[in-house]
Amino acid sequence: MQPDPRLEETFIIFQERLGTAAHLGLSADEPFASDDPVGVGGPLRALTLRVQGTAFALLGLTVPTIAVDKAGLIEYLARRARARRIPYLIVSNLRDARLLPVPARPGDAPDSLKRYSPLYQIATGAGGSLSPPERISLADRADEIAADLAALHRDGSLDLVIPDADFFVGRLTRAVNVLKPAVKQALRTKLGMDPAFGQELGEWAVRQGIPADLRSDDFIEAVVRQAIYRLLGKIIFYQSLRRAAPHLPSMDLSGLDTGQVLPRLRDCFAAAHKIDYHAVFREDVVDRLPFPAAASAELRDLVSDLNTRDFAHLPQDVVGAVFERLIPPEDRHALGQYFTPEPLVDLIVTFCVRNPDDAVLDPTCGTGTFLIRAYDRLRTRLGVHDHSRLLSQLWGVDIAPFPAELATINLFRQRVDDPGNFPRILNQDFFAIVPGGTYRFPPLKSPNFPATPPVGRRSPDRAPLGGGRETLPNNGKGEGWIDEPIPTFDAIVGNFPYISADRIERAVKGYRQIVARRLTQDWFRAYPDGFTFKRKADEKQHRLARQNGLDLDAFLEKASPIISTYADLYVSLFWHAAAFLKEGGRMGIVTSNAWLDVGYGYALQRFLLDHFKIVAILESRCEPWFLQAAVNTVVTIVERCSDPAERDAHPARFVKVKRPLAELIPWDLRLDALNRWTGLDGLVGRIEAVGRPAMTRTSLLPTRTTTFASVPCARVCCAIR
Repeated sequence: MQPDPRLEETFIIFQERLGTAAHLGLSADEPFASDDPVGVGGPLRALTLRVQGTAFALLGLTVPTIAVDKAGLIEYLARRARARRIPYLIVSNLRDARLLPVPARPGDAPDSLKRYSPLYQIATGAGGSLSPPERISLADRADEIAADLAALHRDGSLDLVIPDADFFVGRLTRAVNVLKPAVKQALRTKLGMDPAFGQELGEWAVRQGIPADLRSDDFIEAVVRQAIYRLLGKIIFYQSLRRAAPHLPSMDLSGLDTGQVLPRLRDCFAAAHKIDYHAVFREDVVDRLPFPAAASAELRDLVSDLNTRDFAHLPQDVVGAVFERLIPPEDRHALGQYFTPEPLVDLIVTFCVRNPDDAVLDPTCGTGTFLIRAYDRLRTRLGVHDHSRLLSQLWGVDIAPFPAELATINLFRQRVDDPGNFPRILNQDFFAIVPGGTYRFPPLKSPNFPATPPVGRRSPDRAPLGGGRETLPNNGKGEGWIDEPIPTFDAIVGNFPYISADRIERAVKGYRQIVARRLTQDWFRAYPDGFTFKRKADEKQHRLARQNGLDLDAFLEKASPIISTYADLYVSLFWHAAAFLKEGGRMGIVTSNAWLDVGYGYALQRFLLDHFKIVAILESRCEPWFLQAAVNTVVTIVERCSDPAERDAHPARFVKVKRPLAELIPWDLRLDALNRWTGLDGLVGRIEAVGRPAMTRTSLLPTRTTTFASVPCARVCCAIR
């Protein structure tokens, strides 16, 4: 019988993935091939899998036309396994797979320890070579099997339950409700007894943008809330990380006295810190808050509950969903943070991420939803399969430490075992990030590396925003760091904060001036029309200097952007983000729709028209895209273009979305990822076809004209039904 070529390719994939999973203690040997073994009814490939050097499982691969439950197939593999004293079988027909103990006697039919979810994209009939998405799915299946074998060898069973967002949110909310009052009272007591700790905590709070009034209930609340969220995030990630690094100590707190709980957790985090090169587990001052007996007892119970869950197969979107649902809406509103639904994220990413080499930036990345979806599009649709390369193309920035850490975790979890696993997430104010700057990340870790700070920081040749000096580890030498230059980007995507600059100014005096200085450094030389002067004499001298081609640097300190002091912060974020965008690159941003018709929006309208093609401005007419936000939102898609004639000739499309995104994008993002991205390409293509000479309007129907202040290019209005 002529074997299905997909079987040969799959066997090679499994050999490579399972045979090189040394981080799990796995190896593979004794490959075996037969085109028609007795009782099987088709070709078979087999491989002995060892854990810590001991033969632990026999893998049998056959073709999709042969069921993985077929008695003849199971018995043939069982005879080989019994002869080699191998306790477990893994049987796969490429599409289906099961893990089971080796039957003790011929004719026995033991229950499966695990049945793997079918890979529906693999056809049951004979086919040609594997497609790239099929290769990815099979490689992921091999990695899943490797993690299961390591867990089975370590724990003796696979009885753990796969956790979901509902479990996490319910259990963690209960923990927060118990921990917060106990820790708040303990912190008040400590601040009254330890002035040095209070000063250190106050300095930390200022760096996080928290007003450092140690006597304020709001201060106590903010600090304790962040400390608890950080601790819970570390516990969750440690459990997940340990499945890929089984040598880490078990987080077993059962039977411990409450005074031993926090020290044991810190011991676990310290062990993880030795291999965690983006240092989620580093200790900061907020991690040293006191946890009284009641709080420690709740932590012990929480960890005991989490130990009943299987973190090896934690869905990749759970961590972000937990953060979205765990943080109360009023806290998110105070931070100006809202979480973008994945259908909307995918639509924006499809507009902006168009080529395999695209570098992508989210300037206010939160937990990393845009970056995770860009990762998936590059991998699934655009054919970039190397994890390290993918991470090098994705950059995120967020001022809040906890979401920045979760973004790092979310990217890290895409391939825990990859030695180049190096998320470019910067925990800073985006206005502190300089175009062309170099930023410093912790090194790839080994036990010989010193401990390092967390997500990226400025390189020492860049002073911190507003002056000052960076303090580097290792006596200021910064040994072992990776200095990474920030690139210019092909795509900038995100959901900018819903907060006014004036509101931030009331909490952080001088913030508006810091932002204005950054925008002046970004754009004054290239876009002098976007700036004004307080003194008429300076304005006149500047005009004369421009007319005579003189150096304008002397006016840098005197110029101010034309942006109103009452403008929402996203206006300034648009300006600053554009300084990182390549010619021809695209920016897709969610904001309120206020800039289209309020006075302060003029500065943004003028800026976009002077530097971009207006690809599309989309708004929903059938569903709110953000249930929690008390604002109407639009999506702005623009393309950087320095040619005025080309900008003016390009149609500006105003798009009304009149069907729910779930209907326009019906494909499941996990089970049908390739068709989802292909369908999105078609949807975006239809939108971009409107306004072209040969356009069709089959489902994009003309609507009334919409105004856009001083638009010199053609206006095209359409609706998606």
